[in-house]
Amino acid sequence: VRLILAYSARENDPNHPGWDRTGVRPFNPYYGFGAADARAAVELAKNWQTVGRSKDLIRCGPFARSSSISIPDDAAKPQTDTIDVANCGIGKIEFVEIGFSAAHPYSGDLRIDLSSPRGTQSRLADARYCNPDLDRIADNCGRYDDWRFGSVRHLDEAANGPWRLQVSDLLQDDAGTGTWTGWSLTLWGRP
Repeated sequence: VRLILAYSARENDPNHPGWDRTGVRPFNPYYGFGAADARAAVELAKNWQTVGRSKDLIRCGPFARSSSISIPDDAAKPQTDTIDVANCGIGKIEFVEIGFSAAHPYSGDLRIDLSSPRGTQSRLADARYCNPDLDRIADNCGRYDDWRFGSVRHLDEAANGPWRLQVSDLLQDDAGTGTWTGWSLTLWGRP
């Protein structure tokens, strides 16, 4: 059903600048794959070939990397790390899970993006102010301690190849730098 809804969705706001057409399906961070179109979904379902049950999905990973990468308090200096997936057996991804850990005085300063081997990008987190106090004495965004992100953005892409995670500190403040301590990648999909 998830695949039928994604493939039959329509771009509900086609002039919105957020539409990315580099993946298998157009995607927008505000609208996902678009608005569900019941008529198109029913028509597509009439001739749909089953892809199996969700319990039959292949799992690859977790692939994990420990690191000690400095995150400078400078949006122009994003930090990148790569996990190279090989011999996975997934030709069509259904879901990607990312674990992320960092020691940073203001976790809300961070933008986190995942790029697939195909170049399709998932924005996992964007910078935001979390403390309502203007002086930002304490960070109430929480900590990135093996924080779990999920993405369906890479639907039907192949799994093998270099997966790149990019971390940027977008909100300059007096907190200084943080340290990116590790990340993991788990993929689910079909042959």
